[in-house]
Amino acid sequence: LLKDYDDADLKDSNPFNNSDLSSITRVDHEEKDVSETGDVGGGRFRRIWNVAESSDPALKTVTLIVSWDNDRHRVSFTSCINRQ
Repeated sequence: LLKDYDDADLKDSNPFNNSDLSSITRVDHEEKDVSETGDVGGGRFRRIWNVAESSDPALKTVTLIVSWDNDRHRVSFTSCINRQ
């Protein structure tokens, strides 16, 4: 799902995690019960995405984390996005 740079889902709502965007305890955004197809509801995954805005107002770092089995397992992906 693509989001606009200024979308509320890409706001840094928890600046306390900016030094560790892989945190699953201090999160910016999360969805629980995500299915294998990415739909919310009835699944076994937890989807978290943490956002850090940089000093450059046109750049953000986003880390996406998917965990399962009560957070015992997880994978993550980090990317930088810039305003188009």
